[in-house]
Amino acid sequence: MNSGKRPEHDREESFLDRVEEKLHIPELEDVRTGRRVPHWLRRIIFAVLLVIFLPVLAFQVPWVQSKAAKHLAAYLSKELNTTVSVQKVWLGIFTSVNLEDLYIEDQLGDTLIYTHKLDVSHQGLHTLLSRKLRINSLQLTGAEVNLSRPEGSENFNIQFLLDYLARPQDNEDDEAPRPFTIDLKHLYLDNVRFRKPDAEMGKFLDVSVSR
Repeated sequence: MNSGKRPEHDREESFLDRVEEKLHIPELEDVRTGRRVPHWLRRIIFAVLLVIFLPVLAFQVPWVQSKAAKHLAAYLSKELNTTVSVQKVWLGIFTSVNLEDLYIEDQLGDTLIYTHKLDVSHQGLHTLLSRKLRINSLQLTGAEVNLSRPEGSENFNIQFLLDYLARPQDNEDDEAPRPFTIDLKHLYLDNVRFRKPDAEMGKFLDVSVSR
């Protein structure tokens, strides 16, 4: 007896048809033969592209940007043992990351770094697996950087951040730990103030850079 219900695969097919229609997915042709790509193969290609680009598209939504920023700030605060806040995180297609209103305190509770916008163009986050970050360009917009050293101290307030980057990785082998390296090709500064009060040496540096 037929219950009148459509099979599950038919409902799924109709949904994909509607998605393709909304997105105006064009017909695909084999460039060598000129024949149209079969519908099932077109579906597979569409599904693969959707899986690849869906995270990037999701980061265009303000709600996703805010949630990602909160998770990133919480993670960095725990890892660095200090206060970190980020208002928005935006991911480009594979090779760019943009942060809005990034704030990092030093371990004395003073401002270490604040930037209204941080735009990074990189060569792929997969390089982090080998403890490398290759940056094509980094731009700070509306930023303030404070490097301070109190009297009687050998280190500046950024030392804890450098120590975090230089800490050895967890490695079960007996190989020597590899240092974390950052390769930066271009640095762009737009309305950036750099302050370096050094009480140990009795010096004070205050530099502003405008575009």
